[in-house]
Amino acid sequence: MNRTDAYARATDPETSAAAAESIKPTELEGAVLSCLRTFSDGAITHEIAERMNLTPWSISPRMKPLRAKGLIEDSGHKRAWHTGRASIVWRVKRRFEQLDLLGAP
Repeated sequence: MNRTDAYARATDPETSAAAAESIKPTELEGAVLSCLRTFSDGAITHEIAERMNLTPWSISPRMKPLRAKGLIEDSGHKRAWHTGRASIVWRVKRRFEQLDLLGAP
């Protein structure tokens, strides 16, 4: 199964496949989404970066496209990082909580 198959069935109209393709995350977006799924109360980009052993500057640019694709949402909460600066707490939209976006077995 490829990542697009997770969004549209073979029996769906062609328009469904096109719509599925339009929200398919890049490999890094998919990894960020999978990581975000491991946080029960959502996470700020610094927390995701720390868990993925990446810099926040690698994670932060992935949030806007994931939000635009409708895969994540702003929880409406903010949380401070070690710097004391408040950041958006992101969460995976409920309908995508269990979806395997990376095609892993």
